[in-house]
Amino acid sequence: MSLAVPTDARQAPPPARLTALDRAARAVRDGEVTDADVRVVRGAWTAYRDSDAVPELSARQMTRDLDALGSSDPEGAALRVMQNTTALRLRYEPVRTVDLERFSMWARQLGIDAAAGDAGAVAGDVTSLELAWERLRDDSTASAAVTADLHAARDAADREDTAAAGRPAPRLGAAIAKVQGPGILPGE
Repeated sequence: MSLAVPTDARQAPPPARLTALDRAARAVRDGEVTDADVRVVRGAWTAYRDSDAVPELSARQMTRDLDALGSSDPEGAALRVMQNTTALRLRYEPVRTVDLERFSMWARQLGIDAAAGDAGAVAGDVTSLELAWERLRDDSTASAAVTADLHAARDAADREDTAAAGRPAPRLGAAIAKVQGPGILPGE
């Protein structure tokens, strides 16, 4: 952890360079990673890093994950770049908005790690989802479905059944979009 809210929160809209970094990271996360994509994300990262006081740990994490974009796991690296960018957005956006997106990314990571058969990573992903869910859940029907899927993923992760633990991942990612809460409007 390199940022804490409200300590590191800023009462301003996200800077344009952070928004540009976010757009570039989303483009890489959502498709095949090309050398041109990596250059765009690196350029956006450099511009943002040079324009704002980025915590050292965040800078090291982003650099490590950008270096991994050309590796054998570009999807995982692209997701980590997006997670890093989301953490930086936390200084400017409501915590719940960022947590909803984080939950969706952890669900996607669960699917990646389950497909790789990595029981340790799957257990960590499920724990991260559970912790985020503690902050997000509400009394809606969509919330009950997420809770049930998380219980199933936890049971499977505890048995080290990575395939079963990964089955709810797509549903978790889709269902979180339906979970709304105080101060969150659809499409916000």
